[in-house]
Amino acid sequence: MPIVEVGGFWHRNYEVALVGIDPFEKTMVLCSCKWGNDKGESLAETIKKANRVIPEDKATWSVFFVGFSIDDLGSDVQSNLETLANKTSQKQNWTFKGLQLVTLEQLDKDLYL
Repeated sequence: MPIVEVGGFWHRNYEVALVGIDPFEKTMVLCSCKWGNDKGESLAETIKKANRVIPEDKATWSVFFVGFSIDDLGSDVQSNLETLANKTSQKQNWTFKGLQLVTLEQLDKDLYL
């Protein structure tokens, strides 16, 4: 997925740790980074509030979610988050394109090949 701009998003009580966007292709990656005892709640919150981040235009955006955590959250959590994303994107100006959960160990391996 091509990314043109990278940054964060903050609005009052809501934040997305990392946002990658390609405004030309109408694609976006929304990332949650939690290193404490988070069982996917922060990424679920990111999914539920994705409309706050996605531009309000007539286009349909393709959105991919990434959750970074210190521990493996497991396939049940991933499945629940994917179901939530599919449900949340209905009747919105975005479509759910995928979700990946990344552990600290996996990130270290990927960064230090």
